Amino acid sequence: MKNLFLYLFSFFTIGFFSCKEKPLKQVVHSTLNLNDSLPNKRFGKSEIINSKFNPKLFFGIWTLSYDDPACDFEMDEKVLSFCDYDGESDRLYKIIVDSVFLDNPFLIFKGKIVKATGDSLIIHWQENKTPETYLRWKDEEVEEVEL
Repeated sequence: MKNLFLYLFSFFTIGFFSCKEKPLKQVVHSTLNLNDSLPNKRFGKSEIINSKFNPKLFFGIWTLSYDDPACDFEMDEKVLSFCDYDGESDRLYKIIVDSVFLDNPFLIFKGKIVKATGDSLIIHWQENKTPETYLRWKDEEVEEVEL
């Protein structure tokens, strides 16, 4: 009986410590490895830090297809807002070099900005196998931006 108790105690102790959650790595001013993460803390404000692209290229209204009747999101200096969204559509974001972190209610979405021009924005979201190509909304005028 004593051996059985020691065996069960050892089994549960080893199981407990081997399943313990590992700490998350923090991304600081580097390009995004899709396995990296930010601490799951709410952002206080949106920020763009050492962007690889001109930040003005991010701002505007974006859609995945001109055939859709509504845009996908609008982004400005303060917030990214989902179009045609039930509930709270505003999200804070952080862009660090070429990585984007989107503060959602339950988790932080992570992506790598592949390309940003006046007409298109290509982001490879961590959850997707292929990058998403967003097109600037047709009716929106874009001021010329020096690259």
